[in-house]
Amino acid sequence: MTRRRINAIYSYPRRLQSQQRIPSQQRSVSATSQLAPDQCRAELDSHADTCGVGNTAYILEYTNRTADVGAFSQHYQAMENIPIVKAAVAYDDPVTGETFILVIGQALYFGDKIQDILLNPNQLRANGVIVEDIPRHLSPNFTSSHSIYFPDEQLRIPLSLNGVISYFNIRKPTLHEIHTCTNISLTNDSVEWNPYCPSFAQNEQAAENADDGKPPDPSDRVLFAITSSYHRDSSIDLTDVIYHKVNSIMASATT
Repeated sequence: MTRRRINAIYSYPRRLQSQQRIPSQQRSVSATSQLAPDQCRAELDSHADTCGVGNTAYILEYTNRTADVGAFSQHYQAMENIPIVKAAVAYDDPVTGETFILVIGQALYFGDKIQDILLNPNQLRANGVIVEDIPRHLSPNFTSSHSIYFPDEQLRIPLSLNGVISYFNIRKPTLHEIHTCTNISLTNDSVEWNPYCPSFAQNEQAAENADDGKPPDPSDRVLFAITSSYHRDSSIDLTDVIYHKVNSIMASATT
């Protein structure tokens, strides 16, 4: 029998668990008792509203929050109290051989419940990472680079295809590699990630209203910070880092 996997997961509002972040060495999760795989795929999954990691990732830090995670159908029971963590994976450049440590902030930690890690493209983009997830052969005139690009580090990670899923290979880093290799932020760690913050739709609408019919210039971007409240138990300040044209922001403010 051929099995098909639907990588659609969604997370509920985050819950405050404690008052401080806890280093991974001081926190135990039952899943960590399992033998961690050495390598896996990092798959782009737009139906996973938050990046998710398993035992291939090195857990750097547990935050003070958890979330319940639901599947693509309400007939599947939600997984409760999934920790939100700061994690690291190793990427070996196939051309230069250099190892980079990709740091994933605000990730859901599933332990041994998932084999490959899931990357939400927009969570990467909100951190200034350029994600071109259209395969070359499906892009107009083959113009897509089908890659993930880090402008500050000028690092480009080419993507491969597993069926229709874009991915790149990663592995579990050693503590020595984490301390000595170049660390690159894949997703933001200092900013609370709320995948259902209204600001996404609001800024998209502002961009549409200000659209002058010309393609956007990737270099014509600034950081735009806003404050939002979404926690169901208390009001907390969030800073959603959104890349936006200056004229789009001003147009939104004046309409």
